[in-house]
Amino acid sequence: MEVYMDYQKMFSSLRKYNEEKICKICGGTDITRFAHTAKCLNCNVLVNFPYVEPREIDYLQGQISSSEYSDAQKISLSWHIESGANNHHNFTRMVCFCEDYISRDNEIETLDYGGGGGQFALVLNSLYPKSNCTIVDMIDIRLLEIYAPMNNQIKFADFENNTKKFDFIFMNDVFEHLTFPLETLELLRGKLKPNGKIFIDTPCTFWLYPITKFFSKRIHTKLLKGTVDSDHQQIWSTKSFYTICHKAGFSVMRFKRLSEYTQPPEFYLDNMGITNPILRLFGKTFFYLSPLISRNKIMAVIE
Repeated sequence: MEVYMDYQKMFSSLRKYNEEKICKICGGTDITRFAHTAKCLNCNVLVNFPYVEPREIDYLQGQISSSEYSDAQKISLSWHIESGANNHHNFTRMVCFCEDYISRDNEIETLDYGGGGGQFALVLNSLYPKSNCTIVDMIDIRLLEIYAPMNNQIKFADFENNTKKFDFIFMNDVFEHLTFPLETLELLRGKLKPNGKIFIDTPCTFWLYPITKFFSKRIHTKLLKGTVDSDHQQIWSTKSFYTICHKAGFSVMRFKRLSEYTQPPEFYLDNMGITNPILRLFGKTFFYLSPLISRNKIMAVIE
């Protein structure tokens, strides 16, 4: 069978982008580096730089050890214990954001792409009882046993050649993780039924990034450490988000910026390495006021 997502071949192009300092989102050459990141001055995306080798290669080639697979369930469960309530509220908001495009009267085929533990299907099925949810994730074993009955799982290695089509594809906190967001969108476009749509929920840059860089390079570096890395490979701007969607052949049907978090404030402060009690107090205050003062997420429906 023809393989579309040839990660090794695509990464060879990224190596050239590393050498020539080219933005992988818009192809621009005007990028500025700071710490382990780069910002494109054309589309304003913030990326981990240099670009890293895609983890998909290891998973597709079976180069993940048995101990890593056995730990995946524990990691997934502990994540859901901490974030389950927030996720439940966030998932409800996401599905309701799409309600103009989903019929409760008809059976709908949905895909939770990068669905992790599988909690999303619980929320989707409660709001749309006729929905049939399929899940695919790079780490197949992350799907928790308690949510498995609600999900039809396609193994990551089998997904590309699977012929199933979907009315709606959901990407919840996935878009920032993709080494190849353009190619992934193009692949998913081929998985849609006629008039099918994709929902994307992903972090975006906002005023805290430039203001911390202006006032304190040290705090700005901590912010970058907690939000951009080889896992969270890009933090989107509005312009870069529209750019990548249009390059993949999609139109943005609905777009919104909002405040949204999946974990308590301590999780983010620890990731940033912030130990100073005053800074931690400031961080917690910012977290609880964020619905009023910041918009750190993008929600969009594309077609």
